[in-house]
Amino acid sequence: LAATSSSTWFTIIEQCFHAFNQRDLDGMLACFAPDCQYEDTLWEGSGAIVGKEQLRARWDRILSSLSMLGGSIDVQIIVDAMAQDPSTGTLAAQWHLEAAAGVTVPFSRGCSFYTTNLETGLIQTAFRVMETP
Repeated sequence: LAATSSSTWFTIIEQCFHAFNQRDLDGMLACFAPDCQYEDTLWEGSGAIVGKEQLRARWDRILSSLSMLGGSIDVQIIVDAMAQDPSTGTLAAQWHLEAAAGVTVPFSRGCSFYTTNLETGLIQTAFRVMETP
């Protein structure tokens, strides 16, 4: 995947969110560079996850916890807005979570900030902030 246009950068983020909505761990990881850094203020508390293996372990726990509840938490990431700086490959996405019936999950709005590798188009860094009650 070469980042030759602005739509490529948006596509990698949409691809990652789509993979989450399908509970496709490998699809999510395919969007990230091998030496990626991912920081999530809700789950991590402090410090970034470095590399795909640590990212796999974190997301595997999250996806497993959703399925352990018998599918009763069928949430989907819905993208509300995206912005980018094509000269640096920097992206931002504003999003929220919806339940299966299309109902917005309370306190589920968030923003994610990304940098992409300009040669591969893969996500190099990610920083996610989610509202809290």
